[in-house]
Amino acid sequence: MRNQRTSSVQQFRWSRVHGALHVGQVLCATTSQRDAPVRVFFKKQDDLSGSCGILAVGTALSILGVVKASAFENAPRRKYGVVSEIWQTLGDTYFTGITVVDLYERLGSLDLPVKLACALGKPAEVNAAVIRWLSAGGLAIIAYENTRNHFKHFVIGVGVGGVQAGRTQTVDSILTIDSGAPEPMLSAYNGVMQRGTSLPYQRDTTHRQQQLKAHQWQYQTAHCDGVEIVELIGAIRIERQKL
Repeated sequence: MRNQRTSSVQQFRWSRVHGALHVGQVLCATTSQRDAPVRVFFKKQDDLSGSCGILAVGTALSILGVVKASAFENAPRRKYGVVSEIWQTLGDTYFTGITVVDLYERLGSLDLPVKLACALGKPAEVNAAVIRWLSAGGLAIIAYENTRNHFKHFVIGVGVGGVQAGRTQTVDSILTIDSGAPEPMLSAYNGVMQRGTSLPYQRDTTHRQQQLKAHQWQYQTAHCDGVEIVELIGAIRIERQKL
């Protein structure tokens, strides 16, 4: 007869991030053009701009090796090349912001070595698309809306996390790079969207008592107090085209 200890199902948490990412004092990635990891473009968004969309594009393209971090940091002053074309197409949105559809269409108009796909509709449908893309090892530019003040923001989904119980694996977290938070250090991400059993402990009982709907996420970023309740309103998958 098996005892209770041997018959119980063991559980453990797991996480998975994009395979190109390397952790260190600054975020780096391995690209097909370089043998050693190179620095990923990251710029913290200021409080007065709506630049999260174009900053997310720069970070995603540098992870994929399409642009260099040093080039994108000087995008407004570039006169030729891929970065110049990206700025000419998206630069007017730096202060005003941009919608998911508009960003998808503008990216599609550029001659970039990437493949794009867009997810829109109900939050549950966007959730499913994002989890599918990230679980397959991809990147996603994600737009979310804060349910309390309807603040909208772009982040980059770089991985997922969850629970393994026996042979059953459940995704309950989306790992993000967020331009609204400090650059990741010794980590491949600086933000986590969580739901279900992974919901974090909160010193603020107001957040603990608030019930999430099935499609909603609790979102928190590094070095920032508090938790947002958010819904995903759209996402763009972006991946490097195979030669």
